[in-house]
Amino acid sequence: MLRSEIIQYKFNKTPLWSILKRNRLTKKLLGSIDGTPYAIYSPFRVAYGKNIFVGKNFFANWNCMILDHAEVHIGNNVMLGPNVTLSTVTHPKYAAQRAIKPMKNSFEPKGRGDIELVAP
Repeated sequence: MLRSEIIQYKFNKTPLWSILKRNRLTKKLLGSIDGTPYAIYSPFRVAYGKNIFVGKNFFANWNCMILDHAEVHIGNNVMLGPNVTLSTVTHPKYAAQRAIKPMKNSFEPKGRGDIELVAP
């Protein structure tokens, strides 16, 4: 995730009129983007980026967030409005399933962990 954080930071600080630089950063960030034209407005946030595959004529308006813990495939001629979030990760619905259980190698204090469910 550090790699994507660095690229996102640079992308979000680059002005909209610096199209070539933004395109280079987008191609580094995403798994693939199938040609142009496409436009992604800042701020743009992803979890990893490498799991996102975008078709032709893609547009993402301001404040788009894609949590790509699993693959996200976006087809041709897709336009996302402002404040859209696409998420491949969720947490269990039922309280008993959400109980925090000890996990090895957890970053949480006392080895506490959390359960996430991921699907493309």
